[in-house]
Amino acid sequence: MEQPKELSFIIEGLDLENTPEEEVRKIFNEELKKYGYQLIDETAVIRANKISSMRGLDINNHEEVEMYVFAKQLPQNKVFFSIKIL
Repeated sequence: MEQPKELSFIIEGLDLENTPEEEVRKIFNEELKKYGYQLIDETAVIRANKISSMRGLDINNHEEVEMYVFAKQLPQNKVFFSIKIL
């Protein structure tokens, strides 16, 4: 079994509390694609200071992966994401 992978990044201009879930998911997915992954879970919900489990796809080899995403709202409409990919 492969070792879990970890990603972390900050998205600027995002307020988790006042942005619709679909928009948050879309913005998160666009950033995730830069790292070779994309969401396939249409019902994924990202909340501040919570760990969310969601299904994703490794774009390079088309394997389905499980992602555990932690999001922390930072000042000035920035969100820090820490992701474990299994």
